[in-house]
Amino acid sequence: VRDAKLKVFGSLKQDTDEGRSEWKKLAQLLKSEYPEYTPLLVKIMESLLSRDNIDDKTQHYDEVIDAANEVIDSIDRDELAKFFSLKSDPEDEEAEKNKKKMETSRNQLAQALYQKGLALAEIETLKGEKGSVLAGIEGTKDSDQTGGQSAVGSDVQSDLFEENFKELTKWVDLKSSKYGTLSVLSERRCGRLGTALKVVNEMIQDDGEPPKKKLYELKLSLLDEIGWSHLSTYERQWMHVRFPPSLPLF
Repeated sequence: VRDAKLKVFGSLKQDTDEGRSEWKKLAQLLKSEYPEYTPLLVKIMESLLSRDNIDDKTQHYDEVIDAANEVIDSIDRDELAKFFSLKSDPEDEEAEKNKKKMETSRNQLAQALYQKGLALAEIETLKGEKGSVLAGIEGTKDSDQTGGQSAVGSDVQSDLFEENFKELTKWVDLKSSKYGTLSVLSERRCGRLGTALKVVNEMIQDDGEPPKKKLYELKLSLLDEIGWSHLSTYERQWMHVRFPPSLPLF
């Protein structure tokens, strides 16, 4: 019954105000029926991430962070850490089942931490705090009251991002193509643009899967930020070759 309800919930459309309202009601109902049930909380987070035509982006990313936090809080990280610190017996069927369960929990935890990190970075960008953080790193300070408040806000946001980032490093390889974007953002927001570019290049060269367009776009933005306009121009020319607007008919 529970799985059937989750399936119905996952099929709900959110492209209208009415649809989002119904989705929200059912989400609350299911959470009250199945409190701290991780697969449900993951489904809620994924549904939020799949939304299009978002009017208030800051509110949306706040909702993503809240949903990610619920996933994180539903997983016993101490138990998870203890399990992966020990070797399981591959001949023991029960142990293998438990291993798969724990691996699923770890993946769910990592995904929640990753999406939370991306959302925190997006909010930081929307609030225009990125510049403040970099200015703080370079030793630039604004003495007026507004600037001081902005710096405090940036510090809080920075702490949240870094705290979340450090937690994620405990569970996954952040240089992998799946989670590497967060490594790039971390290096970038600390002003280490060269290192950020190096991580992007490593992700692009990863043989595991074809590089995504967003990675090249991230590389372009870093080249622009560093000021290497000649390389940026060269890469933009290649973008049309790598990702043509439409495939030729013949």
